[in-house]
Amino acid sequence: MVIYRASLDLPHALVEWVTMLVVTREGDRRCKLRPSQRAMAALVYLRDHATLTKIAAGFGISESTAHAYTSGGGPWVATGIKRRPLQDLTCTEKTLNRALAEARAPVERGVAGLKSWRVFRRSRCSPN
Repeated sequence: MVIYRASLDLPHALVEWVTMLVVTREGDRRCKLRPSQRAMAALVYLRDHATLTKIAAGFGISESTAHAYTSGGGPWVATGIKRRPLQDLTCTEKTLNRALAEARAPVERGVAGLKSWRVFRRSRCSPN
């Protein structure tokens, strides 16, 4: 397998935020990777849906360690389940997608409402 570094089109603030989640959730335990690298492994998994083998090779860790770093999102990270080609979603997968959509709806409506405010159209200040 050929290993090469790639870049992600993610804002630096997102990486910092996920790093802080990793630090506050897992504490100061000894790990193979630093918290920022653990956050990057999780973001690579969520952004590109890379396989655990590729993530493990890219970060120089075992597949079981990559699995531990990418599946510990808990209540902080939730993504919908996509339908596989020529297969339908199971009843459980449909229920999970519906629950996620119900949880996201109020937030999305709130953001849509904020986007309609005129004051944000000509804002001259830095969002940071």
